[in-house]
Amino acid sequence: MPATETIQWSPQSQWEIAFVFAFTTTFQPEARQAGLYPFPKFQPEDLEHALLQTEESDLMDQILCSFLSNALNRKKGVDGCSRTLQELITTKIKAFECDLTENPLLNHNNFHSLAPEVKLNLLRLLVEWQLQDCVNIHSVIDTYFKNVKKNQTNPLEFVPFGYDSKKRAYFQFGDSAWLWREKTGIKNGFQWETGKNESFYGIQLVNILSAV
Repeated sequence: MPATETIQWSPQSQWEIAFVFAFTTTFQPEARQAGLYPFPKFQPEDLEHALLQTEESDLMDQILCSFLSNALNRKKGVDGCSRTLQELITTKIKAFECDLTENPLLNHNNFHSLAPEVKLNLLRLLVEWQLQDCVNIHSVIDTYFKNVKKNQTNPLEFVPFGYDSKKRAYFQFGDSAWLWREKTGIKNGFQWETGKNESFYGIQLVNILSAV
């Protein structure tokens, strides 16, 4: 009987990496003026490494602090990120405002002990909750979409970096060397691929402003 190949979960192949990274790079320039709790600067590969760590990560703590502070409309950084996140998740589940059926933090000591795919999913939810609930983010969005004229560039809209001979669009977020390629010929929604060193992986496109 042939041996079964074990496929390990890789954060690089997950569309949530692009979602989280694009969100932070888009709103980071507006943070100070808009009164947002600032996001730490990082690259996609830094986030990958932090997700795979089972011990405390300074980067992950900074991301959680900024995401929670903005989602809860706090002026100062939250204390006890894991506890605050656990309470927020419980509130969202009870209000049917997320796709979770149970709180993953109830059976773990802290956020860092969770499986990497669970941590990434929670970061994705925190981005959506910021887009939904953060007053200052809503103010930034309203400012640009109401005041930017047609002939002006809107920094909240993603413009393709370029196209190839097959008319596939390429996107780049922030100053990352990674390129995200939009696949063509998809009937239901969009499919994206992400690449580093010309190696691409399939992911699903989620518009960063779709949760507003």
